[in-house]
Amino acid sequence: MKDIEGTKEELKVLSEMKNNKNIIPILVDFDSTMVLSDYPYIKKENGNCSEILKRWVNEYNVGIILNTMRSDEHLQIALDWIESKGIPLYGIGENPTQKYWTNSNKPYGIFSIDDINVGCPLRREEDKYLVDWDKIVELLEPKLKTLSEL
Repeated sequence: MKDIEGTKEELKVLSEMKNNKNIIPILVDFDSTMVLSDYPYIKKENGNCSEILKRWVNEYNVGIILNTMRSDEHLQIALDWIESKGIPLYGIGENPTQKYWTNSNKPYGIFSIDDINVGCPLRREEDKYLVDWDKIVELLEPKLKTLSEL
């Protein structure tokens, strides 16, 4: 995980402001991260991720960027689910500010939550590995708190 001091400097340079604070962009995958799925179908929410993400947006000025392989009608299924849970998205497949400082098509975020990330805490349910949101909160929330106090 990134050094917190270096991350603070990165935010100052690359992030836009909202409520007089830097937005903390976080890339979040959908399948096996937000939901337990039998792609393209959604079985159920993974833990209480929607409550966690909404709290992070409100408490820490996080900007959630959906970073998924879903496209077309399958992407719309995910977007409908996210909207039904009241999770505000900052971007879909891109960070809305990065077009001002790069031509890269790789979305920029300070952190990335994805079941395929090396070291991402996982739990097993219904013979699938899912992101363990309780452990993500333990790992990430102290850093978000520090970054939000810039």
